[in-house]
Amino acid sequence: MVAVSLKLPPVIIEAIDELVRIGPYTSRAAVIRSILTQELPRHLAKYQQAEDSEQVMPTQDDGGNKRKNISIFMPRRMFVSIDRMAKELGMNRSELIRVAVDHFFREYSEVFRK
Repeated sequence: MVAVSLKLPPVIIEAIDELVRIGPYTSRAAVIRSILTQELPRHLAKYQQAEDSEQVMPTQDDGGNKRKNISIFMPRRMFVSIDRMAKELGMNRSELIRVAVDHFFREYSEVFRK
């Protein structure tokens, strides 16, 4: 396992904590690993299929300095895969993870409001 630190908006950390509380997840890291396994390949595929080769991976404005640090552990194979994707997209791995998690919660926000 490899440790990765990232900064997430407090509202997303609260949503992750709620998934841990009500769902089958045992930790924040488990939620984020699940999101990365499901969402990151989908977002990367959209990026790669874009006709404009200059297009950058979309990001969301989440208040920047209001983000909170969290650390997660992930399997080395996932870490290497994310590192490779981040380099391909010209991002650092923490930013790529943050973008994928942010997009997941924005896309499925209706579920979490109920």
